[in-house]
Amino acid sequence: MGWTRVVKKIGFTVGAFAALLAVVFLTVWYFQSVEKLKVEEPLYTYVAGSRSDYANGVTLRHEDSTTWVIADGTRQTLPDVIFYCKNRDAVILQESMVWNQKSPAGQKRMDYFGEVRIENGVVVLDNGGALVQSPEGFLYNGSNTYLLLESATLVRNGEETELAPLSTVTAEYGGLLEVYEYGEKNAFSEELTDSETKIVFSNSSELLVASDKVSLTNGSWYLLLTDPSVLSSVE
Repeated sequence: MGWTRVVKKIGFTVGAFAALLAVVFLTVWYFQSVEKLKVEEPLYTYVAGSRSDYANGVTLRHEDSTTWVIADGTRQTLPDVIFYCKNRDAVILQESMVWNQKSPAGQKRMDYFGEVRIENGVVVLDNGGALVQSPEGFLYNGSNTYLLLESATLVRNGEETELAPLSTVTAEYGGLLEVYEYGEKNAFSEELTDSETKIVFSNSSELLVASDKVSLTNGSWYLLLTDPSVLSSVE
């Protein structure tokens, strides 16, 4: 009888231990698949030339490759949208983006919840604490949106628009061209009818926004990577 009692105790202990392991596994899995960032400062966005303000900030919740934006009792996805900080020169990334340094070999990943800011006139990439100062090029979300890290010129239909760092361009050929001129705090939206619409950088390399193609000064060109996850992270 004593042996039987011992077996029962052992059996209970093993069962409890297995249950504990299952709880730990599920907890780890949950936090790996669900992450969130609570931004407690005023933010704003521009969509189709129209500004939306988030006076109380937002909560960004990343679930299975999708970011949900929770604000003022609503929960929604806002693809291609860049969140600007109202009281400082900074952008908070709701999704991972490709950092393109105007070279096919110079592409890395900026992770979601990362930040791009201007400190003492210098652009800084902050990828979860990994800092890069004075980065060149732009960030690309793999879809339609580009965030400039340096000054550049937007050329469309023979017209030129100077864009400062932290300006954004969202483009879909046959759809809309949406531009936020950060330095001027000005935004506009129009039909994208010129397939040669491009962003020209200081080294004369060109980004054709309608085709996600970068032309280099040596005559070569390459297409942008559309999946940030295949790249190594900025560190």
